[in-house]
Amino acid sequence: MVLIVGMMLQALVPVQSLVAKVSADDGIESNLVPNGGFEVVVPTTDNSWIGGMKPEGWGAWLALQKAEVSVTDAVYHSGAYSVQIKQKAGDRTGLSINVPVSAGGSYRLSAWIKTEDVVSSGGVFVRTNFYKNVSGMDGATKDEKVGDGPATNKMAGTNDWTLQETILSVPAEARYIRLEPFFETGQGPYGLMT
Repeated sequence: MVLIVGMMLQALVPVQSLVAKVSADDGIESNLVPNGGFEVVVPTTDNSWIGGMKPEGWGAWLALQKAEVSVTDAVYHSGAYSVQIKQKAGDRTGLSINVPVSAGGSYRLSAWIKTEDVVSSGGVFVRTNFYKNVSGMDGATKDEKVGDGPATNKMAGTNDWTLQETILSVPAEARYIRLEPFFETGQGPYGLMT
């Protein structure tokens, strides 16, 4: 199983209008990922999500339609929720959200991940893809991929909450980044991401 507690994307280079804001009170930069902590939970009719609830703005992809993806308040790193993925051998599961970025900008992607008994040659990680256009955003009717971005380190076995980070350099023609917490081919009874 994999648990994801939260995803954070911060601008490293100040760029017009997408600069991560610094609070005068605590100096913490704001998160550019909408609902990056999975704290806004909404009802859904999407059968990919167990329990009829999902984090707002997030999608789920189940290769074999056999994995279990859910929001849980039983185990979390921060906030009140995390997303949990359980899958059987041979399955692949991913979450996704699209985030506007500035072409040529640099960003830090951070994710807290916890695993239990994950057996996988590909592991659990966050992969990224750059897009010029994303269907449903800014009037686009189709996705136009620019290329693959970097991924966080891959995790397997049993790991307590671990901060995974990577630096993203956005190509000149990209306007969006797709963040995909991903459980590659394998099995595991327990996993959380926050």
